[in-house]
Amino acid sequence: SVLAHGSRKHVLLWLAIFPLGALLLKMLNWIEAQTGLQLDPVHHWGKHPMVGLSALCFAAPASAYLAVTLCLVQEVPKPYAPKTNIQIILYSVLSASFALVIVTCALADYYYKKKGHRALCGKVDVGVAVATFVMCVVDYSLRASALEVVALTSIVIAAFISSGLSRSFEEWVFRHSLWHVVAGAVATTGALRQPPEATRISGHIGQFLICTSITYGIVCAAFLLCCRILPKERREAIWSLGAQYANWQPKQVATPFLDGQLLGS
Repeated sequence: SVLAHGSRKHVLLWLAIFPLGALLLKMLNWIEAQTGLQLDPVHHWGKHPMVGLSALCFAAPASAYLAVTLCLVQEVPKPYAPKTNIQIILYSVLSASFALVIVTCALADYYYKKKGHRALCGKVDVGVAVATFVMCVVDYSLRASALEVVALTSIVIAAFISSGLSRSFEEWVFRHSLWHVVAGAVATTGALRQPPEATRISGHIGQFLICTSITYGIVCAAFLLCCRILPKERREAIWSLGAQYANWQPKQVATPFLDGQLLGS
């Protein structure tokens, strides 16, 4: 039946998400190994408040995906169509994933950032970010044209590569913060553009988005305020507790392919 075929299609889709993420990581590693391009500017990054604060940009897509999910549940009559069911699941997972990205990004890119080293939280952040990115692409491809999917995906990839090619600490701070802004903006666009059951929920998404945005804003502001007023000794104690599990590992800079092999240096 059509329903059974749709269910099998959705199962295969979910099974493909994480292998696609692993394949993307392997492709990036292969590009670095073959060209010497350092898409991981470990010897230029460091701790900077701008990068830490830019992690909050992912609150925008988290809020948007949550707003659409709540709007679907509230405004669309049951039983849901099979496509609507899978979109509710995807939107719910993506909302939670972006909320998690805020945390992993702040920890990896600011709180436990160390020049020349990668921490355990950095590896976790990469894994969560790649899985979330792949889920976004898969979800948007179910609702939009291939041209739109390629265009938005290319913007995110270009911003990521730009950050990876930073050649100084100041450059990395600006480019990596910009990468967070671009990724958050593109993901928010993907959440709100051509949403599932658009004819039924388009007139209602705004009010849900206002509520979820205000909620995220209050939570983020309260967290930043707590960090600000927390005594320095307590902040250092919390940092030291997490540092026990940071497992910082030095990373060597690869010899550029063009310089090392083609030029014989």
